[in-house]
Amino acid sequence: MFKISILIAAVTSLLALPGSASAEDRAPKEVKTTAEIVKAVEKIHIGMAIGGKPDQVRTAEFRGGLSDLGGMKVFVAWHSPFSGKLGCCAYLYVFDEEKKVWIRQMSKTFENTNDLSVEFGDKVTLRNEDGKVVYTYSHWAKAVDIDKIKDKVRITLDEEFAIEFNRNVNQLKNPSKTKKAEVKKLSVNVKLGMTSASPFPPPREGAMRPYLTVENNFDKTLHFRALFRIEGSKEFFEIDENIKPLPAGDIFNKCWEFDSSVEEVVLCEFKLSDKRAK
Repeated sequence: MFKISILIAAVTSLLALPGSASAEDRAPKEVKTTAEIVKAVEKIHIGMAIGGKPDQVRTAEFRGGLSDLGGMKVFVAWHSPFSGKLGCCAYLYVFDEEKKVWIRQMSKTFENTNDLSVEFGDKVTLRNEDGKVVYTYSHWAKAVDIDKIKDKVRITLDEEFAIEFNRNVNQLKNPSKTKKAEVKKLSVNVKLGMTSASPFPPPREGAMRPYLTVENNFDKTLHFRALFRIEGSKEFFEIDENIKPLPAGDIFNKCWEFDSSVEEVVLCEFKLSDKRAK
């Protein structure tokens, strides 16, 4: 009787283990596709659950909308592998546009619930079965107050012009729009337009996406900052906090996703340098 009690206690203990270490450590840190995430989580679930099946893994994905504010794409997978205990393992991945991989941002076991609900908005919110918030993740870029920025130029959709400056060696001040620069080599050409061109097939015939070009006509490397605003919003966000310096004669290109509603761009903090961009 004593041995049986010990055995029952041991089995109960195993079933009640939170399992977070094994589940969280086995979830891949980087993958190329969401299918790989699902496959990995299904494998974890089957390995942890008694009689576990792949279709017991649930997922939620967010693409578009606020992802226009910096290419935000989120994928969440979760499952409940425990027997005799309330518990749910969840994994949150964010897509890195530069590396073209999904990177794990969260891997966690939530106790006292066998299921989760996922909400996407200004942040990602996970709730338990009782509707209580158990986790939030915010990755959205912070809005920039352009009223505090001096020496800026605003470009609206379908606009194209040159920018001239008051130049003092490498300092560029008082940018102004002009249809044609008096001295081309002392200007920057910009355009904000729409195109159907894409390295990937468009979602449908006639689909368009906005693009920005910045051409450096100076004899030195150009540094600048770029912000954008989507239609219906008053807030501006960084296009890229780490825009690489633009060598003399080169063109900076930025294309958003199809059906993105970019309406205006602000360029600012212009300066030149002798250092060649890598």
